[in-house]
Amino acid sequence: MAAQDAGAGRAQSGRCVNFGVEDFGLDSTQPTRSPPPVPVNPVTIARCHCGNLRAYETCCGRFHRGEAAENAQQLMRARYSAFVLMLEDYLLETWHPSTRPPEFCLADSIRTRWLGLDLKSHHQAGEWAQVEFIARFRIGSGPAQQQTEISRFVREAGCWYYLDGEFPQARTSHARQRRG
Repeated sequence: MAAQDAGAGRAQSGRCVNFGVEDFGLDSTQPTRSPPPVPVNPVTIARCHCGNLRAYETCCGRFHRGEAAENAQQLMRARYSAFVLMLEDYLLETWHPSTRPPEFCLADSIRTRWLGLDLKSHHQAGEWAQVEFIARFRIGSGPAQQQTEISRFVREAGCWYYLDGEFPQARTSHARQRRG
């Protein structure tokens, strides 16, 4: 291969171009051995941000693309993934209009790294539901933290919406301060 053609097989205009065996000085008439397959761990590669073992595309991704959550637990998982991915529009769309803030911006949380979600309980009574969860996160290089929340949801016209949440650890801390 001529020196001026040396880069012909490399990325051009941001697109990858396949190399041929000739690009490596190999004889294309001789059979070549394929490298052994690289083991793939589907749990670490395809796992959804919400902690579900399913791939993001078939888990929370479908809700982010517009499919309605079937229950409040699915919506809670999708909202957590939306925080991970900083999908402000999705968070606003799934927040009930009666409690939705007039402005919502995740830009201040750019340094937040979400570490995991643990769903503790899910209770549904007709069109109302409650989900208790623990979200783990780290801000910058600070220590890992967790937030426990009991979120309330309502279903209207077939769609689930986040209403609001209580923070049991904050309630306990406040009660301790009043006693002390």
